[in-house]
Amino acid sequence: MKQKISKVAAAMLLTASLPVTAEMCSNFNPYVGADAQYRYMPFENDFGGNIFKKTSPQANFFVGNRFNEYFGLELGYNTSKKVKRDVRLTSGQVVAGSARPLPPTVFLDLHSTSKVSAFSTTAHGFLPIPDICGLDLIGSIGFARTKINLTYDRLADDVGPIPTNNRRRTFVAHKVITRLGAGIQYAILDNLSVRAFFNWENTKRFQNLRAKEAPAAQLRLKNSVIYSLGLKYSF
Repeated sequence: MKQKISKVAAAMLLTASLPVTAEMCSNFNPYVGADAQYRYMPFENDFGGNIFKKTSPQANFFVGNRFNEYFGLELGYNTSKKVKRDVRLTSGQVVAGSARPLPPTVFLDLHSTSKVSAFSTTAHGFLPIPDICGLDLIGSIGFARTKINLTYDRLADDVGPIPTNNRRRTFVAHKVITRLGAGIQYAILDNLSVRAFFNWENTKRFQNLRAKEAPAAQLRLKNSVIYSLGLKYSF
């Protein structure tokens, strides 16, 4: 999947890398917009995959400039909804990378939350479709300063409720990650366009996240994908 997106993004950006003159760079065609997004962010199974929810809705707000027919730059901020999951782990399952699985007859009730936010910088390469006025294919590459905020509370086990002062495990981390994308955009009015995107992010960089309350507890993320549908207004 990553290779396919990389090829599409590279093709779009290769088109955009045609010689850019000073006159082209002086073009000022700003735009603003917002995307409704759906994030799929899995974990390694024994390192959070059996505790946290993998999907979340999120919103992306962006501003950008299309310098010419083929190239543009965009700044964005996206934030997900805080999603929750209640789960009971039973015999044989591993809790957040623990050295041993739960023994027979033992269970553990957990309540987890997860939230992701990021500031991004993205270069877009546009390929106009001559036969359909206002239609562009888009390839993108960029970087995002991403914050992961994860918690789980150990509510009860086979012995009974767990004391409130020893329930919570918190994982917070910031990293700069790579984003690759492919999309399509169509101008429905002179100044208004609708767009759809598929993005890949290397959230696998978030490895060995340790709980500040108990460093033995650790999480490992896999790479994420984001599906987007949005509107863009050009000035």
